[in-house]
Amino acid sequence: MEVKYFTQAMIRSIFTSQTIYTMKQKINFLLISTLTFLLISKLAIGQVPNTFPYQAVARNASGNIIANQLISVRFGIIDSVINGPNIYTETHNVTTNSLGLFTVNIGQGIPFFGTYNSVNWSKNSKFLSVALDPNGGNSYFVMGTSQLMSVPYALHSNTTASLPNGTANGNTPYWNGTKWVNDDNNIYNNGSFVGIGTNSPSYKLDVLHYAGVGIRVKAATGYSALDIDGNNSDAALRLQNAGSTKWNLRNVPSTNNLQILRNNSASLEAFTIENATGFIGINNGNPNEQLDIIGNAKISGSETLGGNLVVDGTKGIVRSDNATQLKTILYSGPLSFSLGAGGSTSFGIGYSSFSGTPTISVGNLSGTMVHPEFLLFTIRNATATSATVDVYNSGNTTASLTSATFRAMIIGPE
Repeated sequence: MEVKYFTQAMIRSIFTSQTIYTMKQKINFLLISTLTFLLISKLAIGQVPNTFPYQAVARNASGNIIANQLISVRFGIIDSVINGPNIYTETHNVTTNSLGLFTVNIGQGIPFFGTYNSVNWSKNSKFLSVALDPNGGNSYFVMGTSQLMSVPYALHSNTTASLPNGTANGNTPYWNGTKWVNDDNNIYNNGSFVGIGTNSPSYKLDVLHYAGVGIRVKAATGYSALDIDGNNSDAALRLQNAGSTKWNLRNVPSTNNLQILRNNSASLEAFTIENATGFIGINNGNPNEQLDIIGNAKISGSETLGGNLVVDGTKGIVRSDNATQLKTILYSGPLSFSLGAGGSTSFGIGYSSFSGTPTISVGNLSGTMVHPEFLLFTIRNATATSATVDVYNSGNTTASLTSATFRAMIIGPE
């Protein structure tokens, strides 16, 4: 493992004698106060800081300390070589103490050029340039440049904290209480697929477990959520048995309806909730009512109807356990006839869905009627699909119907 720089380790650095000599030359030439720099490392406990401390004593050209005075210090990070490109600069305004001592954290100053967090400490050597304005202004004089060196944290990371090299593809290290060891039976990671309990994952995350211990998503506080985002396609939850999908819970991409498929087949749509209406369909992918069922429905308990019971087509409205159904037939004709005393007429009615001859009972008449109490109805020639209705005037005067309808109740085998 390569040695890290001070952003991941506290550093200890001093200027070389060559740098100090260069600074003294510059101080004598410019006739300004001199500054003696000492960079001190502080051994810290816990997480490695992202900044590093710089502590120095300010002295004038006579060697006397600059005490209790506001000064300005500018730091620059130089890349690769001592006279290389400057990649980051920051400034600090700080007041010395009675001993001329001041301390700043490099990385927490006022940025002047570049971004501290963008400095790549793991690539190339790094050098620290220091400039001073002893009067606390912006008239800086470069005091010197020295290389930043790695120390305790970095040396530690280069030795005792090093992870062992793997012996096979997908090895993932873990701490066994004493040291780091490699294993791919618990967690396997080959860079593309991750397996937990398996070293041959077929998915981005593949979990193999035994008995009832699987995956849990639990919130310590508040609510818990598991998001499945299909982006611009369906988001699905597939339930499998021995690798074969038996159920598929998904949203339909074109409508975002909630859909449950049997055997993962779109033709075996078992349950649907429409996204736009909230209508529920059973074996019906396009429900038109709040509950729309294709197929038979059975209710074992009591049912309370708050509205009308509507029966489509010619289906029976009541079915008993012995396969008998009750239907109503409306003959709208319309019926129009006039029968004198003792007169008669006939008309036919049709129906379906019976497997044998049913029993037909006359219901009622509606329309414009004269002496309907004289009219008698009888049924003859009944079959599984049709029957003939005879009408007889039993009165002593004319009875008539105009634009009338005729209803009958039919009970027969299903």
